[in-house]
Amino acid sequence: MPRRKEKPGLLRFTQRLDYIDVNRIHPNPDNPREPIARKEVMDILESIRTIGGVLVPIVVYRKGRDYILLDGERRWRACKKLSKQDPKYSIIPANIIQKPLTDVQNLQTMFNIHQKRKEWSTSAKAEAIGKLRRLKGKLSVSQLTKITGLDSTSVSDALLLLKFPAKVRKRCLNGEMNEFYPILLGRNLRTLEKVFPSLFKEYSWRFIANRFLEKVDNGSIRRTRDFNKLAKIASLCIDYKSEQLFESLFREMMKVERFTPRDAEKEIQIELGHKLEEAFKISCHEFARSLRAYLGDRPDIANIPHETLEILTQIYQQLREALLQKKLT
Repeated sequence: MPRRKEKPGLLRFTQRLDYIDVNRIHPNPDNPREPIARKEVMDILESIRTIGGVLVPIVVYRKGRDYILLDGERRWRACKKLSKQDPKYSIIPANIIQKPLTDVQNLQTMFNIHQKRKEWSTSAKAEAIGKLRRLKGKLSVSQLTKITGLDSTSVSDALLLLKFPAKVRKRCLNGEMNEFYPILLGRNLRTLEKVFPSLFKEYSWRFIANRFLEKVDNGSIRRTRDFNKLAKIASLCIDYKSEQLFESLFREMMKVERFTPRDAEKEIQIELGHKLEEAFKISCHEFARSLRAYLGDRPDIANIPHETLEILTQIYQQLREALLQKKLT
């Protein structure tokens, strides 16, 4: 019988179930300190009190005479609170990993557990991957994918977050900032760095990142997706051979406190308006020619696939509304 293929990053250890004192258990020092909501602990506490104990054992490994948590911090905290009222809750069921863990195995095991249970945020993954890289050196995305069991996008996003200052990562980890602000910013800066390397010689990556996140803090940038405009307007300027226009607007975003990618987009639309209009006309003619070729001699609506027809209907409705609005003004 062929052996079943193991999932990437999966570690197997001998373990046994036992009941141990909650006071001999300690939080894992390598676990990224995601905020544990008081309500979550209280909900689990009430559930444990109603049932009369913990049904799903926590996971720990032995260190000296005590134990280090790998999984089940909320259950453990809830039992610690309950044990102050009733000593019967001071004993908790635990799967104890018998094989000693290296620092790398400790991190790998937590990755595996969190993939199966409550998944870590990208910020937490970034902190754990940062520790892995300090232990094993500069690992590639494919190597980290194998070790952690994460997909390549998750690993790439975590590595991008590691490029941001520690105080930014800490804010994301604590839930004080939406982590998609630095993630989407990082993705767009990665693209810009390839096509406008001179800007990243003029301004450091850290300076650029801080400058844009300051705009988030002061309320100038209110949507995470606004950062996607950076790559969009850069591509537009390259297409219309207006690289200097983008560089000029980028410098303005660095210097002017409340000048945002959305403002830069408006400036580009004004500057390239005539070029965009010409390009739109050409695209319309090409589209019409392609549609005629597709329909052939029988321009029968029944020949058009349903999804294409839906798109055409949306375009027609939007154009009709725009033309009507222009007529009224």
